[in-house]
Amino acid sequence: FGFIVGFGVMTGGALAAQTGTAFWFVRRRALAISIILSAGGIGGFVAARTMNSLISSFDGNWRAGWWLIAGMALLAALVAALFVREKPGDLGQLPDGRTADGGPGARRRSARVHITDEEWTFAEVLRSPTLWLLLFCSLGMSSGFTQVMAHAVVHLQDLGNSADVAAGSFSVLVASTLIGKLMLGVFGDRIDPRYLWAIAVGFFGIGMLVLLDATTAFRLHVFAVCIGIGFGGGLVCMMTVMSNYFGSK
Repeated sequence: FGFIVGFGVMTGGALAAQTGTAFWFVRRRALAISIILSAGGIGGFVAARTMNSLISSFDGNWRAGWWLIAGMALLAALVAALFVREKPGDLGQLPDGRTADGGPGARRRSARVHITDEEWTFAEVLRSPTLWLLLFCSLGMSSGFTQVMAHAVVHLQDLGNSADVAAGSFSVLVASTLIGKLMLGVFGDRIDPRYLWAIAVGFFGIGMLVLLDATTAFRLHVFAVCIGIGFGGGLVCMMTVMSNYFGSK
């Protein structure tokens, strides 16, 4: 179960979508990636309510929820197979809707955002200290976010919050990831995403510190908003910086 689901998440989830988006968009790459990754926040916000309603309608049979996920995964696979193309070149096109002789997509990108004109090889990227710095930062946020998702509800209850209040703070957190992603979509093509990533990491760190003693409604909201904006914005920045620095390949 773990291997199959994990393999499916990696091949059919954000990794493939981010890669394809980087091929198709250069000038507005941060906006495009932020829109793609906002799907996770939207799905997370509606999934719990949808699953609970579905399982209740089937007299508590949780397998109904898995059948819904399986059916939607099959539908997504069919849509991808029939309509999605990996690169603009597969259709005789260029990124951003450009044509060989120019066109509306040929406008210059912002000089304030570094986007490499070279296509790095995998071996060259592995030898770059920048890659390992990005990986270190990504591991810090990802491991922290995983700890929050796995243990924060119990931690908040240990601090004296009710189960409903703890769960409600997670709705705020998930909604805040959308705010972080959309903010990066607005500014990520005007301000170099590495600076925005630093700001996002700062928000995430503040949220983790507040979570240690989130005993009031104000602290609960600060924790949820800061971690949501920090992780959501940082995720978009990470993928944008990777493709901006090392190229789509």
